[in-house]
Amino acid sequence: MSTKPSLDYIDRQTYFGRVAGYPLVVDLEGRKCVVIGGGGVAERKVEGLLAADAMVTVVSPRLSQRLETRVTNGEIQHHRRRYQRGDLAGASLAFVATGDPRLAATVAREGRSRGVWVNAADDPEHCDFFLEPRPDRRDAPPDCGGRAARSAGATALEPGGRVSAGIVYIVGAGPGDPGLITVRGLELLRRADVVVHDRLVSGKLLDEAPPQARRVFVGKACGAHSLPQREINALLIDEARRGHRVVRLKGGDPFVFGRGGEEALALAEAGVAFEVVPGVTSAVAVPAAAGIPLTHRGLASSFAVVTGHRQAGEDEPVDWGRLARGVDTLVVVMGLANLPTIVRELIANGRDPDTPAALIERGTTEAQRTVTATLATLADAATAARLEAPVLAVIGQVVSLRAVLAG
Repeated sequence: MSTKPSLDYIDRQTYFGRVAGYPLVVDLEGRKCVVIGGGGVAERKVEGLLAADAMVTVVSPRLSQRLETRVTNGEIQHHRRRYQRGDLAGASLAFVATGDPRLAATVAREGRSRGVWVNAADDPEHCDFFLEPRPDRRDAPPDCGGRAARSAGATALEPGGRVSAGIVYIVGAGPGDPGLITVRGLELLRRADVVVHDRLVSGKLLDEAPPQARRVFVGKACGAHSLPQREINALLIDEARRGHRVVRLKGGDPFVFGRGGEEALALAEAGVAFEVVPGVTSAVAVPAAAGIPLTHRGLASSFAVVTGHRQAGEDEPVDWGRLARGVDTLVVVMGLANLPTIVRELIANGRDPDTPAALIERGTTEAQRTVTATLATLADAATAARLEAPVLAVIGQVVSLRAVLAG
């Protein structure tokens, strides 16, 4: 396992050990700065430079949508090609944001021949300077690692003044299909020191982490938690304080019944830097994979997502009356065990027993199965099909479209 600290917070002793670091502030107003790369890291470099009123030139064959918009708006210049020698001519600073160490070395050589300082993301060997987040600012610019500390109130210093070198990324892994993780999530997973993952995260996705990365299973099933939530929070804090880049890999979206908010709050209170990377939520993706749109003109203009699994005293009671009468399409996650009660509550509160309904087992995976029924017969259909969790239920007229859209 790598013990190299994340570069989101620079430990001057580690990275300036061979020379005396000298802190300074550079006035970049009107000065040319070059960013090589067109992805998420490059975005954050560009944003920081524009905030300093620099004249920014980006060199990359492809750009993210946000950078394309900045080009269209005339905010930055763009060379739509790979880096070539001479791109640093007339520049004050250059940033390499591609993750390619050979390219970083090449750019660094040109920079040193021209007297241009170069910063290579997560590559201190080819950095002439580092950026330190200012602990008194929540909008501090990104550092050599290319990411800002995005915690609510987290600072660059731990209690006692020691620099915190680690960071936690709370990443949504998507609904099951490993191809549905976001580009940003996959990028971070491939650079993780530690991966803390849930039960339903695909094994193929875990294989994307570096071979040396430590994998920690903290999965939960109904009535069986491998690690209580409080201990998961403590684990994330401890690993980050050890200087690790931690990816907390959660099924679906971490903020949709994923308890990601609880983990983010714990990290913020501990002063640990974190970033939340949204995921594709199963509430939308699983019905789509089964040929069921949640909204459709003439059938449904609203939908709601509700958890069907509730431990006594843990959550507020579900208002089944309002859900039964006020929403066109109802999506129930984690509701298999309580399905008879859910059906009874919805019908008792005015939902038509003949409403089309579907149950989707292991949605978006190769093992996906879909069972259709009516609301009144939904629980019996689940029993007859011997469905096993995870199962997602969809209740509403849109289920009638499945016969056509599922192909």
